[in-house]
Amino acid sequence: MPDTAPAPTPVPGPTPSPGPRFCTACGRPLAQDAACPCLASIATSAAEPGLSPQQRPLRLALRLYFALLGVSAMATILYIAAGGPDAPPRQETAIDIAASALFALITLAACIPGRALLRPALSRAGHPAFYPLAVITAGGTYMLASSFTGFFSRAFDLESESYTTAYVEAGYPGWVPLVMIAVFPGVFEELAFRGLIGSSMRSVLESREALIVTALLFAILHLSPVSIPHLFIIGLALGLLRSFSGSLYPGMLMHFTHNALVVLSEYYPESFP
Repeated sequence: MPDTAPAPTPVPGPTPSPGPRFCTACGRPLAQDAACPCLASIATSAAEPGLSPQQRPLRLALRLYFALLGVSAMATILYIAAGGPDAPPRQETAIDIAASALFALITLAACIPGRALLRPALSRAGHPAFYPLAVITAGGTYMLASSFTGFFSRAFDLESESYTTAYVEAGYPGWVPLVMIAVFPGVFEELAFRGLIGSSMRSVLESREALIVTALLFAILHLSPVSIPHLFIIGLALGLLRSFSGSLYPGMLMHFTHNALVVLSEYYPESFP
């Protein structure tokens, strides 16, 4: 018989591990069977009986949203009580400044228990390519918003809304409306919506659903039916920037640039279409 050795018995290799897991709230990569620290932190800082770790950040987000909606509603009521479009410029700007300051304070207060949700998006800058993309996108959303508002103004014979006239008539220097209309919303609306609210929605919804719901809430907050269509689209664009970049900073830049273009278009209308 031929002198042959028996074939070696194959040694089973290690069982391949499943792909990486990610936190549905903040997007942080997780080890298998590990809980995300952001949910644990929320559970500790905002513990309420009867709520799961996924529901607790959602409760925080809803409280934040309705507090901000209350600020927006109160500012609208005060503006109407002051005379609406005929309100004295000093009174109109005082309402706007007070509402913006209260919006910022409420958002910062919510950032304390929600800091674990914000930390991943604030600790990374994202790829540098997202920053010029944010500026280009802001130019597109500005033109879209101008087209929408122009269409509705002509279709329903509405007076064009001005964001800077009251500041100019009240004697404020040009940098004040830029800060109030572009800087404050660019920072604090992004912290609130693409930060706390969007991350909380992703803890209970699929990413696409969370994106749509957050954009819709963002549009409704402004309490301007004419503006809801283009605000919803802007909210989608900001949410996509947040998702793909993993950072809040490109969205802040886009939001600031869009609003700054609105301010500049009112100061220099001959330079804008």
